[in-house]
Amino acid sequence: GSKTVHPAKKRARLTAGSSVYPGFPLRAESSSLVRTIFQPSSVSFRRTRTVAVRAGQDALSKKSVRCLCAVCLYYAAALIAIPVTPRLPERTGAAVSAGILLYWVLCLILNLLLLYGCFSHIVPADADLSVTPRSRIGLLNKMSDKFDELDDKKNEYRRESIRLAMEEADRLHEERKRKNKGKRKKK
Repeated sequence: GSKTVHPAKKRARLTAGSSVYPGFPLRAESSSLVRTIFQPSSVSFRRTRTVAVRAGQDALSKKSVRCLCAVCLYYAAALIAIPVTPRLPERTGAAVSAGILLYWVLCLILNLLLLYGCFSHIVPADADLSVTPRSRIGLLNKMSDKFDELDDKKNEYRRESIRLAMEEADRLHEERKRKNKGKRKKK
């Protein structure tokens, strides 16, 4: 007769068994990877490159393209490794998965360095990031001024509360010292 395959075994055949991709479905991984991860990251690298070019930072522009290419290579390697890794011997599959994971860490470090470079090269060191430029719309400026005034009042109240609390703590500390000295003298 015909052999019935248990649904769990059927699912096990459709998933990769490597350590990096446990239970990752082989059917839809490519479309979901592209939709959820690759498109947003490629857009962010392109925007980073645009900002770098507009700021006159050619080195950052090249680094952005380099990071985009590195991430593209990572996704290509991951998409190739997902269906291939289960067919390889166990040690080889684990080595491939570990290599892809290490490459992912390298891509992450390169991306963080790119972000740090953007911030440190595009934004001047003496720039005051708390100051926002004024709007052309007067109503927005009035609202912003009002909110700034409320923030200043809140901060002043907090500073005054902290000062009073510190004075009270100092007073209580001095009072305890005097009481302790009085107890010692009585003995």
